[in-house]
Amino acid sequence: EEGVRRQIDEMMRLERMAKAETLMMMMEHLPAERRLPLSKEQYLLHFGAETGYRNALEGCGLRPTIMGVRRDYDCFDVTFRDHATERWTVRYDPDDLSEVLAVTPSEMSGDWLWRATRICADSAEKPRLGSS
Repeated sequence: EEGVRRQIDEMMRLERMAKAETLMMMMEHLPAERRLPLSKEQYLLHFGAETGYRNALEGCGLRPTIMGVRRDYDCFDVTFRDHATERWTVRYDPDDLSEVLAVTPSEMSGDWLWRATRICADSAEKPRLGSS
């Protein structure tokens, strides 16, 4: 069974690769009135990776461990600090760690979505074992 699944996965991967260029060309020629905007928040909410942990707000902001590295993020909306008792799920784009999205269990209702910007980006970051 596992061998069949791998074969199917490989066939799908090859088919996607073959069609990717055509799709990109079609997207370039799509009229502006047919394009729908996708905000960074919506992108991260629906397609962002998760750390697998829920994070509490600390004095310096959120400090999730992303890809083995402890990182510092903060939201510059002062009302974010009003929700210090919440446990946050952090969603991120592995290709752009400059911002993350902090969401609560009520994320699907649109409540309490906070975009946090990376702070201390130049600080020494060391891989860290353990949970966030």
